[in-house]
Amino acid sequence: MTYLDKTKTRTLAVESEKALAAVAKKFGLVVRRAGGKFDSANATLKFDFSVVATDGTVTTPEVSDFKRNATRFGFMPTDLGRTFVGNDGLRYKIVGMRSRAHKYPVIGEAFVTGKRLRFMARSVKFID
Repeated sequence: MTYLDKTKTRTLAVESEKALAAVAKKFGLVVRRAGGKFDSANATLKFDFSVVATDGTVTTPEVSDFKRNATRFGFMPTDLGRTFVGNDGLRYKIVGMRSRAHKYPVIGEAFVTGKRLRFMARSVKFID
């Protein structure tokens, strides 16, 4: 390979994630791509390795962030997984947090589409 572009870097990231999945599995972890950057001569790829709990749930960085910072935003750590309705009328469940994103820190996953969106903490009104 003589240069990197977006397509080559994405392919490299996908193939690297597949290769790392075998190593992660050996240690009882899961791996996922977490971004990166590239130019024509270099690529820096990021991967997250996460623990799998005994019940099968994955402790992603967003889950850890929610549990650690929930009270700062008016939640309880046990609110992870609770259901709320977004401004679009769809039902979401809380799947994590990015506490450094002060305006939209809450990550919700739509039940219908599986799409993840970020929400303001004050806009989250639980329905369960």
